[in-house]
Amino acid sequence: MSKISSENSKRILIVDDEPSVTDVLKAILTKDGYEVHIANEGKSAVKMASELSPGLIFMDIIMPEISGYDVAAQMRALPGLEETPIIFLSGKSPSEDGGQAFSSGGALYISKPFNSQQIRSLVELTLMSVDE
Repeated sequence: MSKISSENSKRILIVDDEPSVTDVLKAILTKDGYEVHIANEGKSAVKMASELSPGLIFMDIIMPEISGYDVAAQMRALPGLEETPIIFLSGKSPSEDGGQAFSSGGALYISKPFNSQQIRSLVELTLMSVDE
């Protein structure tokens, strides 16, 4: 199992087509000292993930052109991204999307709307489990 370097664990990629979501996540995460990168659609997200090797990815499920599940599958096929934790974001309830999120390689799932404490807790929990 490959370890995510401490430098990369501070690097987070957010993939969402809604600026209101990306802006809120970026504000929360940069305040906590993370290096945040944003992709607003699937194709650029795969390219950015390949170049950045982030320690964590937030992935919207419903996006134009390609779903977050398909983007995650493409990322999982790239060297170095096979085990990168992905937190799926959705406006639907976990009972609607949660099962597919986990079967698509997601580490966690969070429904929108969310608050800053939920995000901080998820990031801390996810990155701690990667370090173990």
